Amino acid sequence: MKISIQVPARICFFGDHQDYLGLPVIAGSINRFIYLKAEPIAQQEFNLNLPDIGKSRCISLTSSTSTIPRGDYLLSSLEILKKNGLEFKQGYRVEISGDIPVNAGLSSSSALTVAWIRFLVAIQENKKHINDAQIGQWGYEAEVAFFNDPGGLMDQYTIAQQGLLCIETNSGKVDRLK
Repeated sequence: MKISIQVPARICFFGDHQDYLGLPVIAGSINRFIYLKAEPIAQQEFNLNLPDIGKSRCISLTSSTSTIPRGDYLLSSLEILKKNGLEFKQGYRVEISGDIPVNAGLSSSSALTVAWIRFLVAIQENKKHINDAQIGQWGYEAEVAFFNDPGGLMDQYTIAQQGLLCIETNSGKVDRLK
């Protein structure tokens, strides 16, 4: 089964950096994207091609990951999802690219993390409904909580749920705005 995923960037309209303090923010998704395309392979691994940065990477599905380097959101996402009962048995060739400018304040790393989590959810053999709010929460856990880093949840929640949102960051409550 071939998989194609598109995940948007995020901008903040009100409360930039306030989510770090648990204060409300208004943020929205925009028409810049991370694109993930994947197809199954026989090997028990994820072969990643990242053409925008000229890198490739292999993540084994059979090796145990005892330590995860700080900022490795691909591996931290895998660990978060495993702890939540998801299993990874089928290998895939994955290409991840995008048109979100890096270091421009548009949350390219969070878009990458959310795209990766959407892919990991999509390849589950035993499909169960996982909503956008849960994907945003897992993105936050993978990027911030896993590494005990300072940060908020605005990026991951906005990217996963899309649209224009008012987020009560202390509770995670989201109201969709027109």
